Amino acid sequence: MGFLVYLAYPLATTLASHTLSIDLKLVGVLGILAFVAIYVWYYRTAGVQTPSKTLLTAGLFAVLGTVLTILVNDTYACYFVYGGVVLAALKDFKQFALLGMVILLWGTSVALVLGDSLGDATLTFIPFFLIMVMIWGMYRYIEMHNNLLQSQNQVQQLAKSQERLRIAQDLHDVLGQSLSAIVLRAELLGRVAPPSVQEELHRIELLARQALVEVRQVVQGHYEPTMVSELRQARTILEQAGIRPVLPERPPDMPVLIDQTLALVLREAVTNVVRHSRATQCVIRFEQEPGQINLSIEDDGIAGGSMHPGQGIGGMRQRVESLRGQMDLTFATGGVTLAISVPCDTQKGV
Repeated sequence: MGFLVYLAYPLATTLASHTLSIDLKLVGVLGILAFVAIYVWYYRTAGVQTPSKTLLTAGLFAVLGTVLTILVNDTYACYFVYGGVVLAALKDFKQFALLGMVILLWGTSVALVLGDSLGDATLTFIPFFLIMVMIWGMYRYIEMHNNLLQSQNQVQQLAKSQERLRIAQDLHDVLGQSLSAIVLRAELLGRVAPPSVQEELHRIELLARQALVEVRQVVQGHYEPTMVSELRQARTILEQAGIRPVLPERPPDMPVLIDQTLALVLREAVTNVVRHSRATQCVIRFEQEPGQINLSIEDDGIAGGSMHPGQGIGGMRQRVESLRGQMDLTFATGGVTLAISVPCDTQKGV
């Protein structure tokens, strides 16, 4: 849009002229407005650039330049240069050079008809053509630079994907074998154990099987946790650990990404409650405010301020911050409170 500043010259020349009539001055101003409208339309729709659109725009500039140069004054010959610059969008240099010469020769012919000398017209033609070539080269450089950045990003994404795949496969090889062994041993022990122990062994077997399924889903890229399933799982785990769960039957409606991320955070938080808190009760609450989702996990354990955030807490914080949210962890004599706030627009789904 910065190139439009050069239209100030024909506009000022037209308005300051003492030989032009009011009608011709009005034609000149309207010609500038028409040029600006075409120019803005062309560059505002640059995302759908086509050769036919480029040729049409360059042709309209040349026609406007011809009409206004003949009717008003020769300052409007700059429209031919604008037309040549538009042609720089053509990637093929031979096509660009040929059409650029055509449009500049068109403008030169108009200048000769109006009385310019051949020498003056030639001296004008050469630098304008060189400027067009320089702009074409600049366009190609920018395009090549953008393609290079895009290729680098694709290489980085591919490297990350390969690393994730390698980690997932290692995870499957290590955990998969261990979990399968746990399932097998739980089954064998369940056959010979007394009835009082069989129920607990059956729970261990179910947990190991579920973990094995989830590991395989992670490896295959199909693992999609949901808050509904995690709340159900949290209730089961807390009850089996002897902790009374207080939680909603269903979570509020959330976009998929937020739902999946908070489900993983909830899983880690419940695991920490079971492993470290020695609590008798765990309360899980949701609060939905305009543009925000609040999640809190509170237990009545014996943290007493002596706990130090570990890798699990760091992982939860990273997940929350990836959603532009905030996580606060409060240790007190009456337990631990984990408070999470995430911006949420359910209408936009983000």
